[in-house]
Amino acid sequence: MIAGGDPIWCPASLSAPTPGLNGCTASSDSLAALLTVLTGAQPAQDGIIWIQAGTDPSVTSVTFNAGTLSTMAEYKLTLRGGWDGNSGSTLISGTSTFGARLAITNWLNDVTLSDIEIANAPAGNALEITTTGTSPSPG
Repeated sequence: MIAGGDPIWCPASLSAPTPGLNGCTASSDSLAALLTVLTGAQPAQDGIIWIQAGTDPSVTSVTFNAGTLSTMAEYKLTLRGGWDGNSGSTLISGTSTFGARLAITNWLNDVTLSDIEIANAPAGNALEITTTGTSPSPG
């Protein structure tokens, strides 16, 4: 079950997540709780949300919307699942599995998801990402 040291947001410039240090948020109880923190903080830099590996059936639908996160939406956002949850570790082992809708809408920069699985979500779009961000050029 996802719990404990996750999820956290950290500046993408950090080599490893350190909850509550070096510009990282403290650990939150849920992705929805982290979204509330980010809405108030509005980090103005590229960031990574580190999510511990495992399944969390209690996750409710979460929407990262540029209308609410207007400053943050100007920067690249990565959601990295499968994290081992240890401060200072970048070990990815498995996936983070959600049973609810995840949306990142009207983002103004690149959005990347890795090691995230959405299973048994309610009918409709389990995953929605809309962005004006650019994709890296091939090659």
